Amino acid sequence: DGISVDRNGRIVAVGNGYDPCQTPGGVPVWAAARYLPDGGLDPGFGTGGLVFRTFGSKGAKLSAVATDTGGRVVVAGYAPYKRGQLPAVARYTADGAPDVSFAGTGLLLRPDSRSTGDIRSIAIQSDGKIILLGRAEGVSSVFRLNEDGSLDTGFNGSGQYLDSSLGGVHDVITQWVGGEEQIVVAGGTAWYEVPGNRAAVLRLSHAGALVGKSVVNTDVDSYFTALAVDSTTNRLFAAGYIAHEVAVGKQLLVASFDESGIPVATFGDGGVVILAKHKPVEAATGIAVQADGCIVVGGKSNDCAAACGPDAGS
Repeated sequence: DGISVDRNGRIVAVGNGYDPCQTPGGVPVWAAARYLPDGGLDPGFGTGGLVFRTFGSKGAKLSAVATDTGGRVVVAGYAPYKRGQLPAVARYTADGAPDVSFAGTGLLLRPDSRSTGDIRSIAIQSDGKIILLGRAEGVSSVFRLNEDGSLDTGFNGSGQYLDSSLGGVHDVITQWVGGEEQIVVAGGTAWYEVPGNRAAVLRLSHAGALVGKSVVNTDVDSYFTALAVDSTTNRLFAAGYIAHEVAVGKQLLVASFDESGIPVATFGDGGVVILAKHKPVEAATGIAVQADGCIVVGGKSNDCAAACGPDAGS
């Protein structure tokens, strides 16, 4: 469900696993694996390159991962709680051991000490502070943590930014604009917002204030699910999908925005590229910009898993 590459080229992948040694019956557990640049499991991480975390007899989900400049691995998702779930984040040392300098034990449940929900994406700022994106009590939320796991009250006065106008959130990154490291969120507007669920990018200042929101007005529901920045032009790229009825399927959606959140008119059709129906990739789950400026989008479809690079207008 999440991949991160550290400064040494090692790849950390996270998701759900089933650890029969610890969870008889196959209860889902958190699972993280680190691979060497040659693709082999890294024996210097956890046990043979693998780390598991269990939460008793109830299942949990791991959705996001990021590595900091020191090689520490931050993972997040949710942990079980009665009949619901709690937002949860953990940090491991570079060798895969729980980092007890984070929240005392290496594991933090409910960053705001009260909410149920989950964490869906992580970004680490240049100063080492941790950005978490998810849902808290059903509301789209951005948290910022200090390196020790405490809420950073210098972010929006509380360490948390809530936005009920977003119906779903999927990815968060940071982007430098005018000397400020801003926070960018990908998702979609709420169904009760006019004209309904539409792909949207939300931008926050370093201090957690709303800078702006860019919405793509598609004919039907749409969502952005992944973000990337072109390091040469500092353009923002957002990928996602347009959600038609089941019989029609989904269409891949990619948009480009300048630093002000305005669509780049020279990209595709007014800043937006929409692939024809039934192309190999119908719903994006990841996007990256190559050094030559080409865009690579990975995703899924009902036919096959594939990747393509819609670079019209680049």
